[in-house]
Amino acid sequence: MILFCDTSALVKLYLREDGSEAMQVAAAGASALAVSRIAWAEAFSALARRAREVPADEPAIELARQRMRGHWRNYMVVEVTQPLVEQAGDFAETFALRAYDSIQLASAVTLHHGAGEEVGFACYDNRLRKAARVLGMRDQPEPQDRLQAKERAAHEQRGYRIVKEASLRASLRRYKDLGDPRWLLFEALLRCTTYEEYMAEVGGFEHEIPSRGTGKPWKATAENCYNYLMRNGRIEEVA
Repeated sequence: MILFCDTSALVKLYLREDGSEAMQVAAAGASALAVSRIAWAEAFSALARRAREVPADEPAIELARQRMRGHWRNYMVVEVTQPLVEQAGDFAETFALRAYDSIQLASAVTLHHGAGEEVGFACYDNRLRKAARVLGMRDQPEPQDRLQAKERAAHEQRGYRIVKEASLRASLRRYKDLGDPRWLLFEALLRCTTYEEYMAEVGGFEHEIPSRGTGKPWKATAENCYNYLMRNGRIEEVA
């Protein structure tokens, strides 16, 4: 797995912060580390801000600068091209992202589509992380809230079974062909066997779509998808 690091994750490899240990473990398990070209400017800006705010940390920050300069040549660097920034503009609108966050996301998606192997997305911004998950990339390191959900799932299980598998697979293909991220919910339902496992995978999913009747937007979530499929008999819970 290639680990794409946005700047918030990259800096944790060089400065001791909350999440640094988990990032070190994730980086050690990756086949390669990847970054967007803009991460250089963002990271050095973050280090400079830290030096201004905490002058006592200057020696550690200078060491971080030196190490990052030395490591940069070993990273897979995604170049910022015109097609990439156009896609970033679309993501900024779709996911309500800040400008540089949308470029980070578009860089990761470009790598995801061309890498030939799984790409993990390391990030410490909740909105950006959820957007990456909607676009099919796996969180790395796995967020604490999901680890806790999996731990709870080990003790409280609501099993379900697929009643109409062909119908679910048809919906998955249709949504995927349309570019509708709800295909991720159907993929998770077909892969998982309990409600808790399903929610641990896609519980943070949210996507606004227009109502067929009124045209007003409504929010699709993992939970209301599960409940809808229960009501129409495509899945059912088992003891």
